[in-house]
Amino acid sequence: MIDFHAHIIPNLDDGAKDAQQSVDMLRVLFLKGVKKVVATPHFYAGQQTVEEFCAQREEKLEILLSAIKNSGEELPKIAVGSEVLFFPTIYSFEKISSLCILGTQYLVLEMPQMKWSQSIFDSIHRLISNCGIIPIIAHADRFIPYGNGEKELEKLKELGAFIQINSDFFEGFFNRRKALAFAKKSLIDVLGSDCHNMTSRPPEIEKAFLALKEGGQRSTVRKIEETSEKILKNAIIF
Repeated sequence: MIDFHAHIIPNLDDGAKDAQQSVDMLRVLFLKGVKKVVATPHFYAGQQTVEEFCAQREEKLEILLSAIKNSGEELPKIAVGSEVLFFPTIYSFEKISSLCILGTQYLVLEMPQMKWSQSIFDSIHRLISNCGIIPIIAHADRFIPYGNGEKELEKLKELGAFIQINSDFFEGFFNRRKALAFAKKSLIDVLGSDCHNMTSRPPEIEKAFLALKEGGQRSTVRKIEETSEKILKNAIIF
């Protein structure tokens, strides 16, 4: 399994508070069968420059890698990216490619908490067509309450975007039924735990794979695994 959404780099955003917590989170993921994790620290364009963010990310990553080495444990390998909050001119943002998963053209993109207008879809189209960057829409399930459902996700996929769903979307009868419906319509490309800590937002992703298998969608599981590996084929892995 590959966890495509995890806030495991220590003391960088609202995720792991220190390297020990990062290692604890990685240990849990490994024990549950996760072999690779995509680190997705938050990036907000209005709060810092790309250079500042990347420098801080590199510094904190080195601390984490040192802690992993010192632990002597076998833990998931790490691909490093970001979780970029959408803004209207993202397609013309200088050095936006530096925020992609390192070694790839894939960008984990957090959409706005609102009903998505045509102008938002236009910006994403320009990001793809003008910049050659492929968005992975982060925790797309979170935007359903704002009126963004199957139709909107299908529209994003038609533009060339990928859809990431959080594992906790498979919790509860009604959410699970909706998640399985998304899967049947090929609206789930990759899965993520979106873990931030060991308690309130823990490293749990296996429940989504289990729910898909129990729901008779083993072929979907295989497709998700294949897509995940394909996205990370040229990624820099730590």
